[in-house]
Amino acid sequence: MATKINIVSSSFILAEGLKSAIRQLTSNHLIFSFYGWLDFLSEYDASEINQVLFIEIKTLPKKERLKSLTNIVSQNTTIILLHSNDSEVENFNDFFSIPVSVSKEDLSKKLNQILSNTKSNITENNVLSEREITILKEVALGLTNKEISDRLCISMHTVITHRKNITAKLGIKTISGLTVYAILNNIISPTALS
Repeated sequence: MATKINIVSSSFILAEGLKSAIRQLTSNHLIFSFYGWLDFLSEYDASEINQVLFIEIKTLPKKERLKSLTNIVSQNTTIILLHSNDSEVENFNDFFSIPVSVSKEDLSKKLNQILSNTKSNITENNVLSEREITILKEVALGLTNKEISDRLCISMHTVITHRKNITAKLGIKTISGLTVYAILNNIISPTALS
């Protein structure tokens, strides 16, 4: 399963360098860069599963940095703090942390640890049936319940039931979140949305 990786940094060079390093170390992941906390929050969807957030500590609001992070970011997101020195992470003991001066080898080890941990958090209960995948594909393509019902020759009640089951299994409530999930898991192609 693909992982959505968000990088939040005040430094363009740091964000793009980390993005490049991650692409060299792993494949099949969507990687997004944000150049500030508010920039990230404007795009973040807490309902999406299987996310990783690399965040430079100094981009968090100065007051109540820990509270800002734990209140906003959902349990579906693994957080990795990027720091310039060890004193920056003293109050963040519950999170992964990486110094911005990390070597490629250490980054590779940490990334493999994080991504394998993220994958193991997704239980077998979240696996969709073939029919649910078909419904998800139609939802991601923008069809209404009525259009899906007509296209698949099933009742609207059945479509609604499948959608509720999909939402319950994935923990994703928004159509945009379901669309991203469908793209990340090769259920639809990004070109199908054009």
